[in-house]
Amino acid sequence: MRRVLMILLLLLLLGVVIASRYYPKITYVSVHGNQHYSANDILELANLSIDDPFFWVTRQKIERLETDPWISQASVIRDFPNAIHIHITERKPILSDGVQSYAMDGTVLPGVN
Repeated sequence: MRRVLMILLLLLLLGVVIASRYYPKITYVSVHGNQHYSANDILELANLSIDDPFFWVTRQKIERLETDPWISQASVIRDFPNAIHIHITERKPILSDGVQSYAMDGTVLPGVN
């Protein structure tokens, strides 16, 4: 009896995981704090798009945002059932040696003259 109960619970859990792939879907994404990148660039860096599974958007999925030299901090808020809000803090260039630009924390910022 105990084995049957464990198998049923495992099947139920598997069903929930599979169902989360199809419902709910992301229908709205907002990006705040971006100046250097456009909202579409931020979504591309986060590997996120409309119609992605809502529950599969995790902190680990969008860690790629903080590996970009322009972004110092990123946070994601999931607003059930279909909205994602991304808040980022960008680094600002404060020093240039004529070849490269640097942020306050010493990060080299590409693409600045």
